[in-house]
Amino acid sequence: MTKPWIFNVNDQKISLQPNKRYRNKIIIFTLLAIICILLPHFFVVNTEVYRLTVSIGIFCAAYAIYDFVFRLNLTYVFDLNQRKVYQKVPGLFIRKLMNFDEVYILLETDNCEPHYVLSNQKDRYGNNYAISDYFSGSRKGIEEQQRYETEVLVKIHQILQPHVERQ
Repeated sequence: MTKPWIFNVNDQKISLQPNKRYRNKIIIFTLLAIICILLPHFFVVNTEVYRLTVSIGIFCAAYAIYDFVFRLNLTYVFDLNQRKVYQKVPGLFIRKLMNFDEVYILLETDNCEPHYVLSNQKDRYGNNYAISDYFSGSRKGIEEQQRYETEVLVKIHQILQPHVERQ
């Protein structure tokens, strides 16, 4: 069973890439874009159908590119030396989100599908950052959620706890 996330732990930082499930979606939309753009060139179609299929192909290609650039490789870095959390899109930007003492991990639901988010303790329901993909209500989704909680959340809580106990 493959994990829909990448979680790396070392002495100086913990990195989490929560959106690896987007890989299949990107492949599907890329294939759909190629089909929609090439299909009118092999058949005789009128101008309206040609424009429609090419427009759908361009939309699918743009959607796949957006997901590839901004979602697939999105990484949250927990820097253990500076005790800060960063959001990183490789090759584009690195942004400081918050200090360890401000971190609050919250279980949110959208359309009855739970997922974990990283938010600020002062404003828990304000601006937040998804650190897991959605878990479905099926048996497989529940097992995946339990595995995420034991493999990822436990380690994140372990690095956040020493700072909370010092207060």
